[in-house]
Amino acid sequence: MSEELVARLQSVPIFSSLSPEECYRIAGLAQVEQHPRGTVLFRQGDPGDKFYVILSGQVRVWAREADGRVRILNYHAAGDFFGEVALFTGKPRAGTVDVVHDVELLSFDKEAFEQLINLEPRIGQYLRTWGQQRMLVSNRPFPGKQWDEVAVTFARKHWIALVESLWLPGIFLVVSVILTVILYVFGSGKIAAIAGLFSFLLLVVWIWWLYVDWINDDYIVTTKRVIHIERILLIREERHEAPVEQIQDVTMRTAGPLARLLDFRDLVIKTAGLGPITFARLPNAERIKNKIFEVRKAAMERRAAEERGQIQQAIRERLGLPTQPVEEQPAAPPTKPVSQRREVTRRRLLGRLTDYIVPRLREETDNQIIWRKHWVVLIRNLWMPGLGILFSTAFLIAVLTHPGPWAFIPAPLFPLGAAILWLASVIWYLWRYDGWRNDVYIVTDTRVIDVTSSPFHVYGESRREGTFDVIQSIYYDIPNFFARLLNMGNVYIDTAGTSRAFTFEQIHNPSQVQGEIFHRMVAYREQAQQAARQQQREEFSEWFRIYHQEARQTGSSPPPAE
Repeated sequence: MSEELVARLQSVPIFSSLSPEECYRIAGLAQVEQHPRGTVLFRQGDPGDKFYVILSGQVRVWAREADGRVRILNYHAAGDFFGEVALFTGKPRAGTVDVVHDVELLSFDKEAFEQLINLEPRIGQYLRTWGQQRMLVSNRPFPGKQWDEVAVTFARKHWIALVESLWLPGIFLVVSVILTVILYVFGSGKIAAIAGLFSFLLLVVWIWWLYVDWINDDYIVTTKRVIHIERILLIREERHEAPVEQIQDVTMRTAGPLARLLDFRDLVIKTAGLGPITFARLPNAERIKNKIFEVRKAAMERRAAEERGQIQQAIRERLGLPTQPVEEQPAAPPTKPVSQRREVTRRRLLGRLTDYIVPRLREETDNQIIWRKHWVVLIRNLWMPGLGILFSTAFLIAVLTHPGPWAFIPAPLFPLGAAILWLASVIWYLWRYDGWRNDVYIVTDTRVIDVTSSPFHVYGESRREGTFDVIQSIYYDIPNFFARLLNMGNVYIDTAGTSRAFTFEQIHNPSQVQGEIFHRMVAYREQAQQAARQQQREEFSEWFRIYHQEARQTGSSPPPAE
């Protein structure tokens, strides 16, 4: 048995606590397997017949749900293991595992796996415990989670952040005790008891609010993003995020001796073009920093492996060589198509009139989404014209049905004046409504657009646009309790080269809007990178074709591939 393999086993977390002799025995039970990118190791529904430990490379685990949708369950890199659940339970494989970066595996068949567990019971316990914890984290939902995204770690602020927030309730407690004693000594015991009980209940509610406010902030690291969601219970909410591949460096800051003693630090995550994201008062900051770099490295390795595979396929196609068959791959769920019937209806006058009259906060077409300000803004704009229509309508009906009180006014004039007053109220209403409707925020596949227009375009409109390649950061906030109650907030889009950000003000569900913009920005940049890589692949394959052709014409053979 190779000494190198034994040494590599000791570097794997599952075997790191074992002695070299124990690792030597375990290595005798295993088989070393090497598989290129694209290999399917097993499929969903297959019987569980092997357990795997990854020595190098990466694999992906994905499953098809009952409704046909695909979901990425996890990614595993060097040092990870997979395939143990089916061997423990005897059930078929819950997902498909394929290779996304050329992998070297240590495989244990069913008999070898049982010998492994019997030989080292600690390994069996480790597999059950750590495997369950890993599944709990990866399956845990969070706002805006994508189909191909896996959560890697969740964290919240250190408990010292909660303690620091208790100083004001502490002062309140001291003052309450003093006042209760004064009331008891110089006043009535009953009044003192009521005041003390009231103060106690208020203090309990206050501390409960602080506790919930402490635990509801999220620091999330996924296979695609780092996310910071800052919430102030019932008052405010903000969200900042960045793709892991755009992370440039992570700075760990220690506030002082207390932070060093209690092991809490700030992580400042600097990104390319998206601004810094801060994980404040973070426990186990070193571990999370390492996890961020691991996730970033794994994502870049997957991308590099994909690029190499595409270059290889392109070269083989250009040289007329047989290409490798493409295995079934998980694909993004299709976007919901716009109904053809709806498009036809929109062209009709009645359809257009209905679209205009019915206030819609969100409209979606083939390649763009239009948002308008929250319905609260609409109500604020329309309540006075609405009252005007109500009173003018009542007045017009009264004039037409009971003309007696106004008999001293010439008959045609007063009904005409009431009708003009009603018409003016309607025009006022439509003016305000059209002004709200024409102020829109648009997101397409390539840009964000902020349109500010006067009612019926009487005074023209202002249209500000920015492409996704100049966006530096996208974040939102829900500024107060009232806005949080109505799920209303602002989305801010900072762009390079300008001091003025795009601001989608007072919109409904800002979390969803921010998520949609962010996802489209990532897709846009991915498409741009894909186009650049495609051009590069074509150039490479053309060079190899010319080289291959010249080599054949001159009678010399090209050097063998390594």
